Formats: sequence, structure tokens, C-alpha cells
Amino acid sequence: MSTLQRFIQRVRTPEAFPAPPWGVPLGLGLGLAYLVVIFAAVLLVATLTDADSEDLASATLAGGHLLACLVMLLLFWQYTSLALSGSEPPNAPTLDYRQALRWGPSRSTPIGSVMLVSLALAAGLDTAGLVLGVPLDSLPTPLDDLPRAETGAFLAALVVVVVLRPLVEELIFRGVLYTTLRQRMSVWAAVVLSSAIFAALHYAYDPTYLWWGLVQPLVLGLVAGLVRASTQSTQAALASHAMFGFFVMLRALLA
Repeated sequence: MSTLQRFIQRVRTPEAFPAPPWGVPLGLGLGLAYLVVIFAAVLLVATLTDADSEDLASATLAGGHLLACLVMLLLFWQYTSLALSGSEPPNAPTLDYRQALRWGPSRSTPIGSVMLVSLALAAGLDTAGLVLGVPLDSLPTPLDDLPRAETGAFLAALVVVVVLRPLVEELIFRGVLYTTLRQRMSVWAAVVLSSAIFAALHYAYDPTYLWWGLVQPLVLGLVAGLVRASTQSTQAALASHAMFGFFVMLRALLA
């Protein structure tokens, strides 16, 4: 059996745990809440810091996105905990919090291998973008001033892009949304649909550049979704997402 055949077989393997107690509306609601919280936090930080047009990007990334991620982690824990504790019928299979979110170790590929492959895919996607005409010095809107930012702002951006945003987004889109979609449709449809919703919300926040606002998030979502499906681990999807963020930060450092 070839490597590709083994991968497809792992993707098609049924989930090891029963369906979580929440439905698709919770995943969609958390995604929309995430978008609203980002806008609100960015506006709040920009207002409090009185940031001008030259340093707004660094300020909003270091402050607004950090605040948004912390708020969303709190909201996520609150709503998923309520759903887990209050909606299980009698005699239903018991799920703990980690099992419901599929927050366990990879069931197939080691996390280190997932990270290396994801970093290579991020580099390949960036190369494809250059071939298609994406400028070498272009970056997503929150990062476009980062090469000129101070060290503190850069380190804060590193934490947000490589740790906090991947954590929040994978919990929402692969921990909740994908898992519920997987119970209602084929694995391929669940991966594509959750990735499309993920990309659409990113584009709603960053419509300036089609590449960074839609194409890159869509590919990232597909990769993270396939990782989630093949490993049955949201942790593995998080590691994959973090490597895409790490590559973007390398790009910003070299810009």
C-alpha cells in the first residue's frame, strides 16, 4: 500500500469517540463571535493607544489580537463546558472535555512529522504565490508594518500568530465545527466546508489582499482539516496551523 493510500485510509477512519453534545450552530456561533471580538478588540486598543496610521498595525496585533484571543478562549470554555454538562441524555456515552474536542495525541503521524510537513507546505504555498505574482514583501494586513516594528511588538506578534490564534481557531474550527460536521456528512465534505467557513471569516476581516485574506486561509484550513481527519487529533491540527503562522513570521522577519 502506497503512502497516499495509507493517508486516505487514515482520513476515512471513523472517529474513535462518540459525537460531542454540541451541534453545528455552536461552531458557527463561535466563529462569528471570534470575528466580532477581533473587530471590537482592535477598535478598543486603537482607541486607547491613540494609534496613528503608521503604527496601527503593530499596536492592534500586539494588543487587539492578544485581547481578542484571550476573550475568545474564555467564551469558548464557557459555552462548550455548558454544552458538555447540560445536554447529554441518560445512558448516553460519557465524554470528558478533551474527548469531546478530540484534544488528544495523534493516533497516526507523530506531531513532529506533522509540523515538518506543514512547514514545507507553507513554504510551497508561498512559492506558488510568488509565481502567481504575490509581491515578495507583502504580508497579511495585521503584519504589514511588522518589519519596522520594535522588538517587543514583534515578540508579541510571534506569540499571537504562532500560539494564540492557532489555538483559538483550531479549537473552534477543527475542535467543534469539523467534529460536528463529520457526524453529518462525509469526511471530505466536512473538511472542505469547515475550511471554506474558516477562509470566509478570515476574508471578512482582511479583504485587502485576496491571497492573504482568502487563498492562504483556505489552503491552511484544508491542510489542518486533513491533519485533523487523519490523526483524529485537534492537537495535531494546532501544530500544523502553528507552522503556517511560524512561516509567515519568518517572512515578516526577512521582509
